[in-house]
Amino acid sequence: MALKLNGSSSGYVAIDAPASAGSNTLVLPADNGSNGEYLQTNGSGTLDWAAGGLTGVTTGSGNVTITDGNLVVASGHGIDFSATGDGSGTDSSELLDDYEEGDFTPAYKTSNDDGGHSMGTQTGKYRKVGSMVHFTAKMTWSGGSGGSGFCFMEGLPYAPGGSTFWYTHIAVDGYACTTNRYLSEGEIHNSQDKIIIKEMNNSGGGSNYNAPYDGSVGGTLSLCGSYTTTS
Repeated sequence: MALKLNGSSSGYVAIDAPASAGSNTLVLPADNGSNGEYLQTNGSGTLDWAAGGLTGVTTGSGNVTITDGNLVVASGHGIDFSATGDGSGTDSSELLDDYEEGDFTPAYKTSNDDGGHSMGTQTGKYRKVGSMVHFTAKMTWSGGSGGSGFCFMEGLPYAPGGSTFWYTHIAVDGYACTTNRYLSEGEIHNSQDKIIIKEMNNSGGGSNYNAPYDGSVGGTLSLCGSYTTTS
């Protein structure tokens, strides 16, 4: 059975009940509602007008505003900037698909063994935007005995990738270098979670060297820099 509402000149609008309708009564609201609203049931047959769209999300002038809550993007997806203009380089992606920030624990190590030193302060913070990781770290340690080779920091939050190696500037306080050299930078190798500490001849000439380990003294090492990862 269908309820038919005839037009003033021709045609009609029909409301048809299902084949097995049961006994249901729907009570319409007393007013016309507002533009963009829709009919919503309270589960007991009473209908009322409800605003369209998502709760906490508004649109206007081409913009989307989230008044409460977060924008949650599924893994492997993100914000697509392909509609924007490109630079003179050859881009490989215009999808911003990751953001993360947090803490990590850096550690002072040597290339052959730990050298018997004792770690004091070990603080590190990082922020990952897309494939770029920005970090700061500080370590203090007391001297030990033994150990040899060069020194490095390990414990980066993401393994570097996408290049054979990267250089990142480091700021150093309290570390003893070989005579006539000074600490200049850190060298981050592809797919390794460590930074090799480098030193350079302070006369301004010559190539840089891996900073040798001195197990008899303690020190303080502060680093900051950026690198890319494939994670």
